[in-house]
Amino acid sequence: MAALPCDVTDLLAESSCLLCFSERELLAAKALLQEQLFADGASATPRTASELAEASVAWKNLSESQQLAIQVRQLCNDAVDAGARTECDGNTLASEIACFCGLSKSQLQSISSMLECELRQT
Repeated sequence: MAALPCDVTDLLAESSCLLCFSERELLAAKALLQEQLFADGASATPRTASELAEASVAWKNLSESQQLAIQVRQLCNDAVDAGARTECDGNTLASEIACFCGLSKSQLQSISSMLECELRQT
């Protein structure tokens, strides 16, 4: 199945059946789908919710900020692997994001969601 186009109107229409889900239900669906993708890529049987909860216990003790820092580091490594940048030095990254830091958290989340959609197109 091809990636859905990144037109917000179309994506909302495609997602209409999910709009009644609570934030917890959406997170649960996201975790389920991520595990299914991971298991399929590893040619394994998807783990159950209790197995995943047990496997992720170390992550549960991390703050949201710590989890986000890990995700940013992984994304930076992916960018290096893809040839989009040459290093993941914190000082270099700090200078590169200076102009982004003037944006609100909401704006940054919107940009990130849009870019995640666009990355699926490639």
